[in-house]
Amino acid sequence: MNPIAISLFSIAVTILVSSDIQNVQSILSKASVSENGAVVITDRSDGFVRRNPNHDELAILENIADSWRGIFDTHLSEVAPTPKEQLVILRVCEALSSEEYLEVLEAAIQFVKQGDLAPEVVFRAVIGQGEKDGFVAFNYKSSRVQQLLDDVLEVAVGTDYELLFLKAKRGDLVRNVVLARQNSGRPLPESIGQDGSVVGAGKESDQLPAVRVDQGEALSPGVTVGNEGDEGGTTGLIVFFGGALLIVLFIVVAARYSGKFKSKY
Repeated sequence: MNPIAISLFSIAVTILVSSDIQNVQSILSKASVSENGAVVITDRSDGFVRRNPNHDELAILENIADSWRGIFDTHLSEVAPTPKEQLVILRVCEALSSEEYLEVLEAAIQFVKQGDLAPEVVFRAVIGQGEKDGFVAFNYKSSRVQQLLDDVLEVAVGTDYELLFLKAKRGDLVRNVVLARQNSGRPLPESIGQDGSVVGAGKESDQLPAVRVDQGEALSPGVTVGNEGDEGGTTGLIVFFGGALLIVLFIVVAARYSGKFKSKY
């Protein structure tokens, strides 16, 4: 798409959102993301009853996802002033294509750096809460995903998410994603190439790390974590030498008592 087309598209999206801004505000004021990642509506008039979105509400939520560029560029502070609304916007964007969702995440982390989005909202979006859960971790080999995780780690330092994103960056979470998808009967996330374009259906064999890193990796100043694959070997050596030492001590003690027994009788 050429620059002129992109500009016209952005203007069209902004106008679309502006013409329907009250509906967007209304739905976001009632919507939230549940613990299992579903978007639910809370009807305050019915005593805070939570329910699934109806047909009209789903149409507005889909419109929010399709118009995310206009919302981010012009209306973010207006329609999503709190993390609750921001989380709903990013959650409905998971229905977008894999390529476009990656663009959403790249834009979102820049808004975090500017102070316009809550960091934890974007952290949860990177992890994925619905259709795109595990998508980023599964595609850690993509250079665009690696850059995204670098940007995320800049703002995740010192948080509970830091170690998780470090593991995602080196591919340690791929097996977790595969197992979670298999247990829920869902296909693997789509595989994306170095440039972020979809290259096909996800395959476990294509994404598993070929080689584990042996050196420790810095988590924060003064703290490192080593290769998880080395733990078994280190433990085995400790057990081996510890057992050998106990045997030697037993022989020495037995010999001493044996000598005393002979001298006495």
